[in-house]
Amino acid sequence: MKLGKSGWSFKEMLIIIIIILVILIIACFYVYRLYSNLSYIEKNTEQKKDETKIINSTDEIEDKNYLNDYYDLENVLNDSAIEYINSNEILENTAIDYNTLKNAGYISDLQTDDDKCDGYVEVEIQDDIISTTPYIKCNNYMTEGY
Repeated sequence: MKLGKSGWSFKEMLIIIIIILVILIIACFYVYRLYSNLSYIEKNTEQKKDETKIINSTDEIEDKNYLNDYYDLENVLNDSAIEYINSNEILENTAIDYNTLKNAGYISDLQTDDDKCDGYVEVEIQDDIISTTPYIKCNNYMTEGY
């Protein structure tokens, strides 16, 4: 593109305008995508804030005792699943739910006070090492990651 005596030709100006428009269209696409992702993240953050229970410092001792009951239920569920695994020779990764354990007679009701719970135990077996992770869901409590 040579600059003549009269300046840029019409053809050269048209090419430059088209290149600028293509760059602007690509930039608009990326800006739109960025704001879409931000609004999605913002919605998820608001949901998590709504689900999070805020503990007042005056109620901290009561809440710890309250949570200990649920931790005990998780341990009972986990122990029952280990008994089930040992007696049924489970050799692969699986999830064992509360109803399976109850129907097989390894656990009774899974509840604390008036709060009835449901749950499952994830079983991971790697190199003959069994690792279990219990999860429970109650009206007033849910294990993180359930």
